[in-house]
Amino acid sequence: MMRARLHRRSSASTARAAVLLAALAGCADGTDEAGSESEAAQTPTVVSAERLKASWQVRMSVDANRAPFEAHPGWGAMFKRDLPGALAAFQADPGDGRGLARVHADLANVYRQAAWMGAQATRHIYGTDRQATDPAQAAYLLGVAHGLAGDCAASAKALGELSAPGKGLSAHHKYWSARAAAADCPAPPDAARLAALPGAPTAVSAGSDPGVAPLPHRTFQERSPEARDVHTGELTHLYTLALGHHQVALSTAPEAEQALLVARSTPWLLPVEAPQAAAPALESAHDEWLFLDFALVGADYGFVAAAHTDGLAAVEAWKDRSILAAVIAPAVTPEGLDVEVVIDRAAELRIQLRGAMEAASGSPMPFQPGFAQIGEVSVLRAGMILADANDQYRDAGILRINAFERSDGPGRDPVFLLSTAAWDAGNRSPLRAQEIIHGLVSRYPSIRTARYPLDALHIRLGRTAAPTTAVH
Repeated sequence: MMRARLHRRSSASTARAAVLLAALAGCADGTDEAGSESEAAQTPTVVSAERLKASWQVRMSVDANRAPFEAHPGWGAMFKRDLPGALAAFQADPGDGRGLARVHADLANVYRQAAWMGAQATRHIYGTDRQATDPAQAAYLLGVAHGLAGDCAASAKALGELSAPGKGLSAHHKYWSARAAAADCPAPPDAARLAALPGAPTAVSAGSDPGVAPLPHRTFQERSPEARDVHTGELTHLYTLALGHHQVALSTAPEAEQALLVARSTPWLLPVEAPQAAAPALESAHDEWLFLDFALVGADYGFVAAAHTDGLAAVEAWKDRSILAAVIAPAVTPEGLDVEVVIDRAAELRIQLRGAMEAASGSPMPFQPGFAQIGEVSVLRAGMILADANDQYRDAGILRINAFERSDGPGRDPVFLLSTAAWDAGNRSPLRAQEIIHGLVSRYPSIRTARYPLDALHIRLGRTAAPTTAVH
């Protein structure tokens, strides 16, 4: 049982505290006592002990620091990575708005990555694997997918193949055609114009997740003697929902901290909305941004955003401020990022974090292994972003799979899971992506929109190619 300092609370506050306390008390990473003692006896020093004390994991091992989070059910839901539950809790008691803004930002990134997964699958189905019997409107679906990918020429070419879009599709076809032909393409699409398209989701408001219209959004006919129906979802609407949540997140967050929110979302932006500005020089962040997140200190947000845009140069620029940059720094070589060093140092950070947390709390606590594992996954994810930015695609994949395999318990982030599903779809490997969607769709029903092209990719590969398996 988790030890906590005694506080005078109302019975309602005590009940709310029990939500997070119960979640933390049930947290374990499967490490047996012997393994824990063995690790403690060989605690590495990846960063200085003094720097590590600033991490949210170590500070939240102190009862008094953790108490405000234990008093709000929103953080219990966040511990479980239950964004709808957290949204309802923060709507009922938004406090200073940071928790609510964070949930809306995470939902925006969930829907961004789901839309990207659908776009990746669509580019295979109606691009490289297109068949003569596909509906004529497949050209529109491919045009939208290329549009989300920021490929203006390919989007315009596909959309140009459909001279008569037909009822219910003309407004969407006109929008994406104009977008592809615009002089500033691939600048980010106009959220207001997307929201005005027929069938667009209800506007997102603080504390709401309106979802997309009932599915399927569209039904086309194959160009075959059977003229079979082809059902699909409108990725435009899923992306519109993402932009709605992003705008509400910005309006809900304290104005001075909007740059932090943008930096936090930078790695999950779609290619069509690539960051237009340099990463902010973040030095600190409020605990409501950091607690249970994949940044150990505030500067980690700036580092990861810079890693996404600047690649390996970000490590040198941020290593004196960011714990993640300091951990990864020895892995940077003249030849690129050494992924084996990243993997080893991520594991060593997990061990060092456990030791530092135990020292801060005075004894081992049941939530500490999960908190330490979030630290390990944070390093792996940051390394993945660096490798991608440095055109080390295979190495980025190795780090992604290592992070994915360690993303359980409080580290099971739906944004990262869906980004892995999108990566798999891009690699023509839908099996794991389907498993990920199956595990998330009951909690985030709007992502069914992107399930149509993913399932279609699975069927098409089964008919036209040798079986594929997820990349490992």
